[in-house]
Amino acid sequence: MREGPKSDEPASPAEPRPARERLDEEIREAGITAADIVESIHDPLVVLTSDLRVRVVNPVFYEQFRVSPEETTGRLIYELGNGQWDIPELHTLLEEILPANDAFDGYEVTHEFEDLGWRVMLLNARRLDHLQLILLVITDVTDRKQVEALRAARDAAEEARKAAEEANMVKSQFLATMSHELRTPLTGVIGLTDLLETDVLGPTTGRQKESLARIRRSAWHLVRIIDEIMAYARSETGRTEIRRERIPVTDVVREVVEMLGPVSDDHEVDLRLTVPDEPVLVATDRGKLSQIVVNLVGNALKFSEAPVHVRLSVADDWIQIAVEDAGPGIPAERQEEIFEPFTQLDGSTTREKGGTGLGLAVARRHARLLGGDVDVKSAVGEGSTFSLRLPRTSQ
Repeated sequence: MREGPKSDEPASPAEPRPARERLDEEIREAGITAADIVESIHDPLVVLTSDLRVRVVNPVFYEQFRVSPEETTGRLIYELGNGQWDIPELHTLLEEILPANDAFDGYEVTHEFEDLGWRVMLLNARRLDHLQLILLVITDVTDRKQVEALRAARDAAEEARKAAEEANMVKSQFLATMSHELRTPLTGVIGLTDLLETDVLGPTTGRQKESLARIRRSAWHLVRIIDEIMAYARSETGRTEIRRERIPVTDVVREVVEMLGPVSDDHEVDLRLTVPDEPVLVATDRGKLSQIVVNLVGNALKFSEAPVHVRLSVADDWIQIAVEDAGPGIPAERQEEIFEPFTQLDGSTTREKGGTGLGLAVARRHARLLGGDVDVKSAVGEGSTFSLRLPRTSQ
């Protein structure tokens, strides 16, 4: 058997085809078209020619940006939507950034569309130089940005709330401490005044007794102010305790009116009381009830130039203590404001009426702790009626 001539060189294998060619052939064999790929992308996609004219867009773009096919193909990207896509940042991306880069991702743009309003978009662009095309993918992140902004605002509000609560706690603790420190020497002043009036330390003249009486009244006035501050501070720090017992409200109201009789004399205001003939029993905290009535009556005496009338009444399962005055009245728009701490209608430093502006705030807080409330009915020039309503049984 004859053998043919042999070659000295081994047969060389076929040259490997470039990966891009193999991918193109596989895509063709699978029957996948460029349109199929474009339509499968979930974000709006625009395919541009090298001169920035629209070659094709996917259905998501039409749907999301409300642009019709008739006004897209062959047009400059900036002309879409009657010029709504003439966006400065888009010019920058396509004409400055992309020519110097094969791709660019996450270019954030905020733009207002006529139909859609303000939108926040991330622009992602790719240069396909072998096809002389540009792929522009648009991701609308408006909703995500809004959620992030709301979360940031909520977190900031929460931080501000915590800071305010901490500052409020520090303020309340300071008020409680200072009030206690002031009350202690005042108790000594009142005690020494009483002792001097008894002549135990030596005889006093009538004029001296008058001065001692003024000292006592001023000292007790300071004590009442300090008590208001301490009550407010305790309510702020959450250390207010409720001690309920069945008490005769009639007696409590009478005691307050008798105690404030000298104050009404100083203001030259007649203080009147109307109560039912039969005792009215209520399950509540005696000390807090007394303080509420003291604050309401004291406030009326401060601002009224005519009789102040305190009325106790009963209706169903509720009692009401109404304090009527003939003061200047309160404008309707400020009737809730006066229950805020440290608030008075005349907030100037030269106001005629003194006080801390805590009396009504403390009265309402205590009333609500006891299951009731304090409200006001008033008209400018016609006086005011502050009413305390409390349930007759414990809550």
